[in-house]
This record gives sequence, structure tokens and C-alpha cells, in this order.
Amino acid sequence: MDGTGAVGTSTAFARGDHVHPSDSSKANAADVYTKTEIDQKLAGALNYKGTKATTLELPISGNTQGDVWHVTADGSEWAWNGTQWEELGTAIDLSGYVEESEISLATNAQIDAIFE
Repeated sequence: MDGTGAVGTSTAFARGDHVHPSDSSKANAADVYTKTEIDQKLAGALNYKGTKATTLELPISGNTQGDVWHVTADGSEWAWNGTQWEELGTAIDLSGYVEESEISLATNAQIDAIFE
């Protein structure tokens, strides 16, 4: 810590002559990114290239780390990790799940009957 702490003698509410030592353990303000800088760094991480029908069509040369292709055959995204294509994820089929509109509420009597 640098700076010097001193007891205040002023009668002002803020005790204007009191000095707070600065804490040198805190992060340097120059090491903090703004939201815009973070957005720019994230946007630069992946480079969407387009759509391919199958993974066999993914280019085997001329790729840059972060290149991403959508493959329609499996509905997934593939990213070049610097040496090979890596699957990022696929679409999830939710058609087998119950929709909220298909749910009917049970009455207290029906619930009680289940636990009898």
C-alpha cells in the first residue's frame, strides 16, 4: 500500500484532511477491458464460413483456427481447431417432449388419490 493515512481534524462532514491510503493489490485500471473490447475479442474467436451438406465437404486445407461451417446432414457446427475439424454441437430434437399446452392440471382430490 502506498499513501499515508492521517487522522482528520476538520469539522467538515467528510473530514476533508483525512487521506486514505491507496491499495496497490487492486487490479491496474489499464488491465480492464471495456464491453466493446470484449465483444470484439469474442466476435474474432470464430469465423462463420457458411454451409456444407456433409462433413466430407469440409475443406482439408487452407483453414484458419476458428473457421466454422454448418453441416446440414447432421445439423451441427464444425470448427477448425488448428489441426482438424471439431464438432461444436448439434440441434436437439425436442419433438418427443410434452408441450405446456398438452398438460392438464390435477385437482387436490386427484393428487390425494394417487398417494392413498
